Amino acid sequence: MILEYNDEADENTELAKNASIYGIAYELLYMEQEDEGMGRPMLRFCALDPKECIPIYDETIEHNLTAFIRYYTVNDIL
Repeated sequence: MILEYNDEADENTELAKNASIYGIAYELLYMEQEDEGMGRPMLRFCALDPKECIPIYDETIEHNLTAFIRYYTVNDIL
């Protein structure tokens, strides 16, 4: 159900394309607000443009991800 709701096949294709072009791919996981038809929050995911992402790692041997910045332009037409 979650995979169909998020169109998982298309998302994986987009991730594979980004990984082959840029050498890396990012996916955002989030909870959607309650849907009237579902009655509960739904897990969502979407591929992000790697050119808009900056991962920040700590200085340990494991290089754990500590923060993630997504920067993008918003065009306000008003």
